[in-house]
Amino acid sequence: MTSPAEDFTRGWEYHQAGDLRRAEAAYRHALRADPRSARTWFALGDLCEADHRPVEAAACFRQAAELAPSPRVLLQWASAEQARGADAEAQAVYRRLVTVAPDEGRGWYGLAFVSWRLGDWRECRRAAYQVLRLRPGDPQALAIIAQADRRDSTRVGQAR
Repeated sequence: MTSPAEDFTRGWEYHQAGDLRRAEAAYRHALRADPRSARTWFALGDLCEADHRPVEAAACFRQAAELAPSPRVLLQWASAEQARGADAEAQAVYRRLVTVAPDEGRGWYGLAFVSWRLGDWRECRRAAYQVLRLRPGDPQALAIIAQADRRDSTRVGQAR
């Protein structure tokens, strides 16, 4: 009988070697013994992402975030939601990420992008302005703001 830590280590070794089938089996075995291991849920999410299974990846990252909501876990979860085409869910996770880590530029970029896809111009601009706070003069953020301004006909007379 192996411990959850040993199963995780074995899974990680298989994962690094590219043997995703064995890695997944080891991670799932570890989770049966310790379903509250955020580290194992995160690793399984990473594996599912590498195996082009974004729905499963998002579910694993969600579970990891419920157990240990670090900026890294939240960023991966938001990215997985985005990859599976769940922009509204991704937007909610990016908002959560930038609330706990307001200097996380990737979170603000992600929030601007999914907000753009959702047509949420106000949130798109808000996120892009936060990118500018972190990276003054960022050409991508400036372009996002300019394009959002052109697309948002309701913006006339609104403050930033």
